Amino acid sequence: MYSKYRAIIIPGCTFVRATICRMEASDFRSKNTLAKSIGTVVSIAGAIIMTLYTGPAILPSTLKSEITNNLLA
Repeated sequence: MYSKYRAIIIPGCTFVRATICRMEASDFRSKNTLAKSIGTVVSIAGAIIMTLYTGPAILPSTLKSEITNNLLA
């Protein structure tokens, strides 16, 4: 479940690591750097929210058990 959100985080982590290692120019007065930083924060925050959010069940549990029983029979 959590592995599908790793793909969303990879570009953000790459940008953060490149900035820490000084491989990426970090002039925060530049619009490009500001856009990259905001995009990184938004993508990582979105992946965290999607990972932690548990929404309502799509299928009722009785229907799930019927489907499982039919598949196993």
